[in-house]
Parts: sequence; C-alpha cells; structure tokens
Amino acid sequence: MTPVFTAHPTEITRHTIRLKRRHIARLLERLDQVPLSQADALEAEAQILAEITALWQTDEVRLKKPTVRDEIHMGLDYFPMVLFETVPRLYAELEESIGQVYGTSPGEAHLPELLRFGSWIGGDRDGNPFVTASCTRDALRMARHLVIDHYIAEITRLVSQLSMSLRRIAASEALAQRVRAYENSMGEEHSRWKRITEAELYRHFLDFIAARLRYSRDSSAHQHAYPSAQEFENDLLLMRESLCANRGERLASLLIDPLLRKVRTFGFHLHVLDIRQHAKVLAQGVSDMPSAVVTRADEARRILPAASSELLDTLGTIADLKKTQESAAIQHFIVSDTQSEDDILNVVRLAAVAGIQIKKTECGDEAAVERKRVRAVARFFRALAGSHAGLLRFEQRWRHAHQHFGTA
Repeated sequence: MTPVFTAHPTEITRHTIRLKRRHIARLLERLDQVPLSQADALEAEAQILAEITALWQTDEVRLKKPTVRDEIHMGLDYFPMVLFETVPRLYAELEESIGQVYGTSPGEAHLPELLRFGSWIGGDRDGNPFVTASCTRDALRMARHLVIDHYIAEITRLVSQLSMSLRRIAASEALAQRVRAYENSMGEEHSRWKRITEAELYRHFLDFIAARLRYSRDSSAHQHAYPSAQEFENDLLLMRESLCANRGERLASLLIDPLLRKVRTFGFHLHVLDIRQHAKVLAQGVSDMPSAVVTRADEARRILPAASSELLDTLGTIADLKKTQESAAIQHFIVSDTQSEDDILNVVRLAAVAGIQIKKTECGDEAAVERKRVRAVARFFRALAGSHAGLLRFEQRWRHAHQHFGTA
C-alpha cells in the first residue's frame, strides 16, 4: 500500500494552527494523569488558557497563496507529527493480531514491508507552472534531510539507553570488528564515548553511526557517508544480533526493531516522488524540438521556448538525482490525459535528448480496445537499455474524470 501526499487546494488549515491544537491536546491528557499535584494541574491549565488565547488571536487561514516550497513543507509535516511513530506501532499491532489469530507470530522484525509512502508535491507540474526542476530537487533534498535528521535523533536517544559495559556483559565479535574498522577508517575523534570509556562498546558504535548519518545528510558522495539506507540497516542489524546473543532481547525488541522498521519503510528518501505532466505539454515539447538532430540537452535549451526547455531541465534533473540520491526516490513519470501511445513515446523522445534511457514501463488501461496498442508500447519500453527513469505510468481521462490505472 502506498498513500500519496498531494498539495490539495482544499487543505487550508495552517501548520501553526495544527501545532497549537496538538499542544492543547497533550496538556489535556496531562490533566488526566494520576497522580497529579495541584501545582502541576494549575500549570497545565495556565498553559492551556495561554494556548487558547494565542489560538483565537492567530489567523486560521493563509492570507497569501503558498509557494511550492511552502506546500513541500506542509506535506513533510505529517511525518514527524504522526507517521514516524505510527508506522512501528502499526506493525507491532499486526504482529500481535497474527499471534492472536494463528497462535504464532513471525516477529515484528520479520514481517514483510506492507507500507510505503509517495508524494506529488514538488513533482506534479500538470497545470502548475510554478513547479520547476528546482522544486523537484528541493523536494527530494528536504525529504532526505527530514528523515536522516530523525534517524540521527533516534541514534542519539539510543546512546543514552544502550549503556551496557563489557565489564558486565559481552558483545559479539562481529560488532567489535566493525567498531575497529570504523576507528581505522574514520578516526577515534568521531566517538565521544571512546574518550570516556572503552567498555561501553555500543555507545562507541552508535557514535560512528551518527557521524556517518551526518555525512549522508546531503548525499552519499562523501567517503564516510552511507552509500544507501541498506548499509545503515546492516549496522543496526549487527547491533541487534549482538544484543540478542548477549541477553539483550528486550532491548533489541523495544529499541532497535522500531528503528529498523522505519529504515525499511522510509529509507533515505522518505517517500517516492512522482513526476507528472500533461500529455499536451509533452507533445508541444516534442513539436518544439528543432528539425535538425540535437544530441545535447544544453544545445536544445538555447533554442526552445521556456516551457519546453523546462521539460528538458526536469528530465535532466531526474537523471542527476538518480545518481546522487537513492534510486527509489523517483520511480514514476505520470503522463495525464493520454490519448494514444504517442503520448507516452513523447516522454521517451524528450528523455533521449536529456540523456536518459528508460528501462521498463508498467502500463494499465481499462479500455479493452486500447490493450493491444498499450502492450506494444510496453514491449517497446522493455526493449530499451539502461535505467534512469525507471518506471513509466500513464493516466487517461474519461468524461472529465482522472483515472489512475494499475500496473499491467
């Protein structure tokens, strides 16, 4: 399942208003806690009254239309506010339900991935000329920063909790070897706990993980950065195995497993950003291409109208981001209002000028009369070599209704 975030025009509730309401809700929950001293109760009531005062004196709606960057921020807000903590609980409840129904449980860490997230915010340029290649780059950068900052905060929390000493309990040899490898490649200056005590190996290891995450925040280009979220997951698994082998199963289950679930769900990209454009815009871009053969995108941009030049910028940006970000960050190019196979082939034609090769496509169409032609186009795409754009989908409009078709 992949819920997709969109910048819907009916979403008018301000982020500021949502935060104030959530703060009031937390304070109300605090008043229900037992025991609660009179001083604490009076303090909570005073804070509630202060928040209510600030709330009614705050504009409920924006007075200016949000920019694309504002929309990206609003879409990302839901991850730290709700989803980062909800996703692990969802899998924990699923594990419990499986145990109740079948009398056994696979363990949360072994449940398959059932949930991913997607977004159109910063990628959907159909009808919105303000969504540019720069917006797409910003959307991926902001998403990466958000999720990696969350991982760094989680690792910092683990440092305070995994205080086990080698003088009290052993650790796996594999973990000790990984720590020595990090000391040799990164230097001991990255580990504060190495200078405090060498006996707290887990804290030493977590310091190196946090350092690698900080190097990974912008991209995986730095020599100490994680090349992918999979390597970060491998470090967490190594620590989990060491805990389980040394009487730390509860710690692994309560502390490591929820973080593993987040890494498997969000990776370093947070969500898949779909790129979407109208078929007429793509057709105009092909029509604007010069009759002479143009082999370089920068040559084409100098002579193309602004809208068609932006198309090439978008496709070139996708190619660049595929090299510097996780490949899963962009997987779909959606063509809206398709009428024939030419509407899809136009993406291929423009991508060729931008230096992109499309590896494969998955198309769907509910109209039986179009099935043969769709399959012919799909076979053509599958025959193309290379992999940058990844997966190409299209949508067709019937009687003013947008219909998104599944994969074939």
